[in-house]
Amino acid sequence: MVASDLALVCAPAGYGKTLLLADWSRTSTTADTAWVNLDRDDNDPGRLWASIVAALAACPSVPPEHRLHSGMWHVAQPESLAELEAALLPRPRPIRLILDDLDELVDPDALHGIESLIRNRPAGIRLVLSSRCDPPISLRRLRLAGRLWELRAAQMRFTPAEATALFEGAGLHLTPAQVEVLHRRTGGWVAGLRLAALGMAGCADREVFLAQFSGDERSVADYLVGEVLGGLPEDVQEFLRTISISQPIPSGLAAELSGREDAGNVLDTLEHQTSLVSSSGPERDDYILQELLRTHLLADLRRHGPKRAAQLNGVAARWWADRCEAAWALDHGTRSDDPALLTDLLHRFAVSLILSGDHAPLRRALARSVPTPSPRIPGLP
Repeated sequence: MVASDLALVCAPAGYGKTLLLADWSRTSTTADTAWVNLDRDDNDPGRLWASIVAALAACPSVPPEHRLHSGMWHVAQPESLAELEAALLPRPRPIRLILDDLDELVDPDALHGIESLIRNRPAGIRLVLSSRCDPPISLRRLRLAGRLWELRAAQMRFTPAEATALFEGAGLHLTPAQVEVLHRRTGGWVAGLRLAALGMAGCADREVFLAQFSGDERSVADYLVGEVLGGLPEDVQEFLRTISISQPIPSGLAAELSGREDAGNVLDTLEHQTSLVSSSGPERDDYILQELLRTHLLADLRRHGPKRAAQLNGVAARWWADRCEAAWALDHGTRSDDPALLTDLLHRFAVSLILSGDHAPLRRALARSVPTPSPRIPGLP
């Protein structure tokens, strides 16, 4: 980080960005820290620069008699950066300037000021940006020039060992199997693990809690709505709700379900800007939704009406069937509430599934299609 002009810590809510930076600034003694907590009011460029100057003036290496402490000092335009640099020199120590919650800035003039600060960073100022999504600055150019150091959700997810330590710190002594279940459900998302710890601490039966813990659990749902989904446009929330019936979700199926020709671009943007989805597969066009988020969206979809969820599963079943993906087609067919569709899928794929040994989806489909005990099919144990 020291060798780069700019550090970017980018991850959705609940990954511990602020705590991580606070701990780093507290334990790293090579520089003073100037910290600015940004909010919506900082879209006023004058307020933004006043906050930055005040944070710089509060650094221990800036003496009380320094003119930055003067109430007359004001930086209203990015062009004043040269004056700011002159005011800061000389000083005995470098300063790390942390701008937290950069995603709160949407005003073009305020964002232009940040870009100017990046381009014309005063000597000895190490700039650190923290944001829930990629800021609208020239990240590609900074990467190419070797000027950007990045820390993202993939690096901030807890490992099973770190999750175990978190639970131990909360007084919960879980078995490796129990930790594995919670780690898989949360994907190592720190907020999800903490919410699981809080819920389990008040639950008498841990196995019941593990079986029921999902994105529809009240505390998890409240956090997801208030801190994660609330920051997304309504059309993107609806898009995510619609595709939540499938995991994984190929971009082609996402387009079929949502009716959006740009579904692949939406998924790619969500991956790169929010880390709410991750790509997989040889062509990187299959996507995985964060599991707690997906279960919340799926429950919300069903609350909007079970018929819609069933209809979407019918669409998915036909999409997979057209690609001769028997297991996926049957699994969605069982959730479609369409007996004719399910019967047709069984006729098409039962024999191939028997021959392949993939009996689980066939058993589920038979159990759904036949209310009485299923007839024995030769070759199916």
